Amino acid sequence: MKPIRSLLFCPGNNEKMVMKAISSEADAVVLDLEDAVAIEQKEQARRQLIATLEDSDLSPRIFIRINDRQTAFFEADLLAVATLKDVSVIIPKVEQKEDIHKAVENLRKGAVDGAERRISPILETAKGIINAYEIATASDKICALSFGAVDFELDINAIRTEGGDEFLYAKSHLVIASRAAGIAPPIDSVYPDFQDDHGLQQESFKAKSLGFQGKGAIHPRQLGIINQVFSPTKEEVDYATAVVEAFEEAERNGLASIKLDGKMIDYPVYKKAQQILAYRN
Repeated sequence: MKPIRSLLFCPGNNEKMVMKAISSEADAVVLDLEDAVAIEQKEQARRQLIATLEDSDLSPRIFIRINDRQTAFFEADLLAVATLKDVSVIIPKVEQKEDIHKAVENLRKGAVDGAERRISPILETAKGIINAYEIATASDKICALSFGAVDFELDINAIRTEGGDEFLYAKSHLVIASRAAGIAPPIDSVYPDFQDDHGLQQESFKAKSLGFQGKGAIHPRQLGIINQVFSPTKEEVDYATAVVEAFEEAERNGLASIKLDGKMIDYPVYKKAQQILAYRN
């Protein structure tokens, strides 16, 4: 499956915005039943969202962000999602593998036949970050970990800075845990100021440099910048293509190390070139 460069969050109880988000340039869409919905509207929002999606052509790139396990809405949200085919789940405030086990248990109840469902846990507390590896390996349904910066900032009593150094350990830990677990790279948190293009670009570059596959968005206008940052340039694609073609030709001739444009090419370089090509538009 292609990497998710951009993940657009949208209130799940706004049908007009839901349909607009689904048709956007986002690689994946998160229809939100958690932070975007007032407590007294949770039940209605869930029913409304399920009805909207039942009448729509569903994309396998649609996620529903449910309410976390500590709320009264967790199980009902999961049981509702289980009635939809090929819609995946984002679970907020995951702190331990038992949170995933409970989610999988509920998704199995009343699940439609042939559903291809993935789970992306959001790690946004100190406990969640520390337990990242056990969460990543809690189920074969885990597709990628996500980072929640706003709640993490609150949880560890940090102050958000322009450079984001307060998140460096947590983000690096998610990248390492994801790789150790054998799942896709994590997805970075949203950038809250949707009018600050420069700040979004800088934070996206930093996440990419750490090893993230993509980033969340709270507004469609952020998608262009995020997709551009997490996509290789034409020059990068051209060089990666040349590396793959040259190395595969050499490999057919029994060689595993060659010279290309004055540089030595071996398996790590070849595999990195394949990674770059996976991010092509």
